[in-house]
Amino acid sequence: MTPESSFDPSRRTWKASMPNSHWKKSSHSGANSDCLEVRTVDGVIELRESDEGDVIVRTTRLKFSDFLQSAKSGEFDHLITNA
Repeated sequence: MTPESSFDPSRRTWKASMPNSHWKKSSHSGANSDCLEVRTVDGVIELRESDEGDVIVRTTRLKFSDFLQSAKSGEFDHLITNA
């Protein structure tokens, strides 16, 4: 089943209406609705903010893996104000 979607090149995001059954969020989020969720669809990694579920960013597994490695190494720590 392919979802209805449209690509917004200015934001490099996909807007789509997709089922929510496979979204995962960090265990650190608790019951809050202000978290980042992730899932895979047909080998593509999709990310969204839980409070803006209609905006979905898509990337490859390799790019997501590279991003996670950079985040774990502290490359983006300067972007966090209350670390």
